[in-house]
Amino acid sequence: MTRRLLIDQKQNYAAAFGLIFRSAAIFWATARDHETTTLSFMNYWRIKRGLEVAVVITTRRMDGSVLARQAIDWAGRAVINHLVDLGDETEGSVEVEVFSNRNLVIPYPAIMAIYETADGLSMVHSYGRIYSPMEVENGKTIERGRESGFTLRDRPGVRSFCVFHNGYEIQPAQTVKVRIVNAAGDVRHADLPLGELRPYQSVRLMPANVFPELEAFLGGQPGNAALEFVLARAFTRMLVGNETTDGRDRQVTHSNFDYAAHQTDMVEGARDAVMALAPMPGRRRSVIVYPDSEPGDYQLELPAGVRPFRSGERVEAPVDGIETLRVSRTDGPMPSRIVTAQGVEVRGGASLPIECSLGVMHQGRPGKHSHWMVLSARAGDRSTVYGTAMESLYGPARGGGTLSLHSPLSADAVSISLDAAAVASLLSGGDPLALAEGAGFQPGEDWFWAYLNLDYPGWMVFSAIETGSGAATLEHAF
Repeated sequence: MTRRLLIDQKQNYAAAFGLIFRSAAIFWATARDHETTTLSFMNYWRIKRGLEVAVVITTRRMDGSVLARQAIDWAGRAVINHLVDLGDETEGSVEVEVFSNRNLVIPYPAIMAIYETADGLSMVHSYGRIYSPMEVENGKTIERGRESGFTLRDRPGVRSFCVFHNGYEIQPAQTVKVRIVNAAGDVRHADLPLGELRPYQSVRLMPANVFPELEAFLGGQPGNAALEFVLARAFTRMLVGNETTDGRDRQVTHSNFDYAAHQTDMVEGARDAVMALAPMPGRRRSVIVYPDSEPGDYQLELPAGVRPFRSGERVEAPVDGIETLRVSRTDGPMPSRIVTAQGVEVRGGASLPIECSLGVMHQGRPGKHSHWMVLSARAGDRSTVYGTAMESLYGPARGGGTLSLHSPLSADAVSISLDAAAVASLLSGGDPLALAEGAGFQPGEDWFWAYLNLDYPGWMVFSAIETGSGAATLEHAF
């Protein structure tokens, strides 16, 4: 029997990554008709820790060959909005590498990829990365992918897809193992031969090409896919999503570990955890629990009542009217990770729901005071900030904080002090730009960033962007 790899959340909370002088992320990029990919990030290294960093952006074809490479100049700005140029290519990858002569602590940077189509808008934070040789030497790598949390919405006119990125060495030919499950719990398996991967090569797979009867198998209801594969010197996290076949709409998120295959640590003395939800009033919301959790019996406390489930089941249920829900295990200790997501309806020409990959919080989670997020200054867009207080873990919400706004037009921030009432108002769907009126903040006409430093350690913060046509996207803050 293959020994399960233990992925210890306590080590992640402790940022036990060793010496980190290079932090990196890699993204899929597309530039078809009416489609753009933008990478947006804030100079939080300077803002949070006073670090000066060098940033290099490399654009590659899907086969891994280089299209362009450039260094970022931070002069006169605190935010970079990098519109990816793929030349004559319709898709490729873009890697961001951050270098410092001081320990960066975290080997993956806080970067948001924003994907726009004719009818849709979607964003996802850093997911894949190419390892540094020092990480490889230290053995702090995961190169055998056991990835899940991949929603399949295949139906006429809609196809699901995933993307993963190889590292800096050749990966020999392999057989990718794909497992799908539908809403009824039926499971199908397939083996997909995959040829040798070149250094930095990206792979885009569509489950419908592996399972020709996928639409019929799903029966009009969402399902889930899990993949097993190997990369050479790269982290195995995938971009996952669904898109319309005419290219007008796309929604993406990231995969997560298959915790039925890998192993996570248990929360000592706990049998339950809490999931935070962004309110987003006026839009129908749902909770998704992905099927590949630590083997066991669980239950969700939903508005409609208690919903029992077992690992191996994919759960999707409405959660209108609540901001937190309790997840518990009934046959043993609570695992530190249950992979969940929040679904949100969209409007206008967009048809694919938002899916924001999340998780659960428990008594072993340290408090968090700083939160930073991307927002839109575009005419016609509406940006809002939501916060959900984890009062069952941290006590009643309390205290004030500071909001600072950062722009691609200036290296200087505009800071605003917030008392407890102002924090509560902002996190109830407030617009940070409204608070900055009269303060001289110039956000530009594209993406800008907000940084919150809050007294209360139990906020879960989200940012949402809605366009005038009804498209929308949601992500949790860094």
